[in-house]
Amino acid sequence: MRSGLLPLTLFTVLWATSAQAQTFDAGQCARIQGVELPYRVAVATDAITFNGRSGDIVVSAQSIRANGRLHQSPSVAGYHQKLSQFLTRADTMGREGLRAANPFANGGAGLGDAATNMCQAILDLAGSTAVIESEFNGYSSPVRIRLR
Repeated sequence: MRSGLLPLTLFTVLWATSAQAQTFDAGQCARIQGVELPYRVAVATDAITFNGRSGDIVVSAQSIRANGRLHQSPSVAGYHQKLSQFLTRADTMGREGLRAANPFANGGAGLGDAATNMCQAILDLAGSTAVIESEFNGYSSPVRIRLR
């Protein structure tokens, strides 16, 4: 999932949509420079597995297993939650984008909300990732987020 248009699209949709989340500052979306996910993803009830050339990363609410190492801390549950939220929001954003592009559909009426939710999920995950990467020496999140 790599798109140079993602930040611009999110920013444009957010400004064009009047109904935004009340507790989230949508202007923060301009901080997003890019998001990459160079892994195949498998979501199960208890864990998310990222399969890539450099090996598998398995994230559950209890632990992260990567590069033959295991990390457990109180922060892992929140990181797992933010990853799950990001993947759910990305799926919703994709479906709403397709709906908006379909001239026979309802015009993607939910695209603005989906973009706001996606942006918030990216920023939330960026914060949680920073905590985990500081705790788990040598760990690099499978979702690579670049902020301004």
